[in-house]
Amino acid sequence: MSSFSLRIATPDDATTLLMLVRGLAEYERAPGDVVATEGDYVRALSSSPPEMEALIAEGDGEALGFALFFPTWSTWRGRPGIHLEDLFVVPEARGRGIGRALLSKVASIAVARGCARLEWQVLDWNEPAIGFYRALGARSLDDWTAMRVDGDALTAIATIARATRPDPLVLPDASPTRDSLSRDRRSRLDEAASHLVGWPRRSLHRAVRGLRDDPAGRMTSTPDRFAQRRASELRTKDRHSSPG
Repeated sequence: MSSFSLRIATPDDATTLLMLVRGLAEYERAPGDVVATEGDYVRALSSSPPEMEALIAEGDGEALGFALFFPTWSTWRGRPGIHLEDLFVVPEARGRGIGRALLSKVASIAVARGCARLEWQVLDWNEPAIGFYRALGARSLDDWTAMRVDGDALTAIATIARATRPDPLVLPDASPTRDSLSRDRRSRLDEAASHLVGWPRRSLHRAVRGLRDDPAGRMTSTPDRFAQRRASELRTKDRHSSPG
């Protein structure tokens, strides 16, 4: 049994990684689904921070397997995590402990980085892999369903955000930004905004229009005028809602 070693992948390993990924796709019965290019892997490994990281197992000058992973973050644990995207050993090198060594190394990286967990997905028909992972202490999340959007579905969801009406309190592009306001005018703007809580939508639009600068550079509406206008509206509302 020949030995093997593990090392961190670099941008120069893009060709090797893509070859191994295609081997994994063949094993998972989806060879036509790989559309990534070597350039994609070079970019991902060269970016700062890198979009993903990978370990490569080598023996006798040949690539024998790889593990590819990237960071996550748990809102419940308040700590980072690692998602293991792919773990693959070429068929002729299986049974030599390479997969176990790759997974163990990724786990050690997670521990060193203070991660709360290491997660990955496995095809439900891949019984050998499922048994291998369970033997190492992994548990399946049977009460969770993996969800995904891509292609046209991803584009369709993205259009929802573009079609959403902007927050009525966001100043139009023609108005001065918060960074361009002087400290005094910024303070007046914050004070004025505090009077807008609970206003009807129509009144909010009027108030926002009033926050624009006039040609002389003065605020055309002041907190006092906001308060007076709000009081007047409340009195009108009381008259209309009084019984009898």
